[in-house]
Amino acid sequence: MAGAAVELNESIIINPTDVEETSDALDKALNMPQEEKDKRILRMQNRLKRYNVFTWTADFFSQVDDIRKELEHMQVKYLDEKSVDNIQSKYNAAMKRLFLIDYDGTLTPIAELPEMALLNEKMAELLRNMVADKRNTIVVLSGREREFIEEQFKGLDVILIAEHGFFLKYPGSGWLENAETDLSWKKKILPLLDDYIDRCNGSMIEEKHASIVWHYRNADEEIVSIRINELKDDLTEILKSEPKLHVLEGDKVLEIKSIVYDKGTIASILINRDRYDFILALGDDNTDEDLFKVVPDYGFTVRVGCKPTNAKYNLRNQSQIYDILSLFAGSPQISQV
Repeated sequence: MAGAAVELNESIIINPTDVEETSDALDKALNMPQEEKDKRILRMQNRLKRYNVFTWTADFFSQVDDIRKELEHMQVKYLDEKSVDNIQSKYNAAMKRLFLIDYDGTLTPIAELPEMALLNEKMAELLRNMVADKRNTIVVLSGREREFIEEQFKGLDVILIAEHGFFLKYPGSGWLENAETDLSWKKKILPLLDDYIDRCNGSMIEEKHASIVWHYRNADEEIVSIRINELKDDLTEILKSEPKLHVLEGDKVLEIKSIVYDKGTIASILINRDRYDFILALGDDNTDEDLFKVVPDYGFTVRVGCKPTNAKYNLRNQSQIYDILSLFAGSPQISQV
């Protein structure tokens, strides 16, 4: 019942008012093998060394900053009828149009497991109608592996981006690597993440070609709140010797990848390939902020959700993406978003 119990979870936690539980805990401690005792105490000591008064203070002010950002939600500019009319007017007048669209959380709702986020036929048909207009170029940007994203868009003439820009695929061609990076760092990171899988029930690892992801959407929030700070500390130590790596925070995920590529770098390449007179970028999380930053001022950027963003507009939820894209597929039936 002490606050320290949250930080010292390798200890044998008891309810001190439960005599039987206390007795069992004492027996377990007295009979615990020395190797397990050493392992438990070392983990607790290391954590407390890292999570000292300075770390606590930094976390405190970080939470204050988070609250400030929450208050800023009221100032988010949602896409309204006037803005929609402006976007559609610019689209109708344009001769070369570029759509840069995120996958998870944008074209598809966020799912409990990555493999469950499949493109539905309704959205696929909508995209088919859009690419039927030769003035439209559609790019789907995703952090997913190339095999998964290619399967979802089979038969659709769209440009595919996998692993946040590491892989690029034009319609009718094979996958191209958009960056060169040494992947030997994985040998250092994987054992660490495996350890956190054991210590955070419900979390999982997704190993991609050029990155590794720690998913914690299905883990207990209270345990995650402890483990995620520990993991960030451990990763920070490893990354000191790997200056070309960084930790990318997404929606309930931590992804370790190279800093030499992201959605913004690949989007810049595609934007500069042609003289587009209409650009629309759609995304939903922090990984899309790099994308929003590189869209020219005359373009339109929209983020799903109410978080402060580099995008010009916000949508309240993912279901509105279909309504927005319908404006460009011969179905302008929406009066208000």
